[in-house]
Amino acid sequence: MNAIHEVLKHWNYERAYQIFREHSTSHFLKELLQNETSFNTKKLQQELQKLSEKAEVAKQVEKSTKEFSKSKFPNAPEEVRQLEQQKNELFAIVSANKMRLDLVPEGEQLNEAITELMGIWEKIYACWDQLDHYREHGKLPDPARQPERIEIDTEKIDRAQLQKRLSNVRTYISRTNKKLEKAETDSDRQKELEEKLQQHITERDALEKALADAKDSL
Repeated sequence: MNAIHEVLKHWNYERAYQIFREHSTSHFLKELLQNETSFNTKKLQQELQKLSEKAEVAKQVEKSTKEFSKSKFPNAPEEVRQLEQQKNELFAIVSANKMRLDLVPEGEQLNEAITELMGIWEKIYACWDQLDHYREHGKLPDPARQPERIEIDTEKIDRAQLQKRLSNVRTYISRTNKKLEKAETDSDRQKELEEKLQQHITERDALEKALADAKDSL
């Protein structure tokens, strides 16, 4: 929403409240935030930021849904295409929320944003693992034989967890780069690997930012 971005950049409470009234579904907050106070100003800015993020997520998910018609597995069983769609939607959510990392202050809020995104990345990687298996073997892997992935404790995360995750992501980047070197130019496989690489790089940058902040906050 460009109007929200503009009013957050050039703050005007009356205009901000008007925009909030137009887009919010919360009657309670509409009543609460009618008058300008220091508390209401902070609360209104937070609520507008949430509305902006939700709108961007919805936009990205809609775009991802349209991309479903261009499936890389058009003749695959329904469960495979649904898995691909799930991956696309998760990827869209991460892409839409990357801007949060630049907007939230350092410290606890940044760590919360990082851990939330790490949980989504884990789900994306799980989808990729299954889709790669289908590409190579023509069927999805047996759930009982799938490699166990590291669970991320979203309630508490420390510097050691961040560092271990960063090391893993750097390994993913190296492996993906090697696969890209062997991929056919302009092929679907090349595009998929490029998407993976960009996702790994995004996570690497986020983790490096969190680790830099961890010196003072963790």
